[in-house]
Amino acid sequence: MVSNYTDNILHDVKKIVGVIFGMRREAMRLRPRSWKEPHLLLYQALDGKPHHTGIEMHYDGCDVTWQAMLTRQDEYEGGGTYFRSLRKTIRLKQGQVL
Repeated sequence: MVSNYTDNILHDVKKIVGVIFGMRREAMRLRPRSWKEPHLLLYQALDGKPHHTGIEMHYDGCDVTWQAMLTRQDEYEGGGTYFRSLRKTIRLKQGQVL
């Protein structure tokens, strides 16, 4: 099920990228670099499970990356996406996409 779900998301992302860059045919030929792409991360507090503390500093090794904030800022601590070139951490509000 996860594969079908992410395959549909990847298809939609390719269409969006094609429209944005005016290269619809080329965008549809984009392929994931590994079996890990695309992937979805959901941070959720579950009874009896340890709290997720985030992921280590990393670079996304893909052609397109994005993040959508589904949670209100008052529902979690920390978070954000650090841009080294800006020397700044961007923290999204619920409903924003980066």
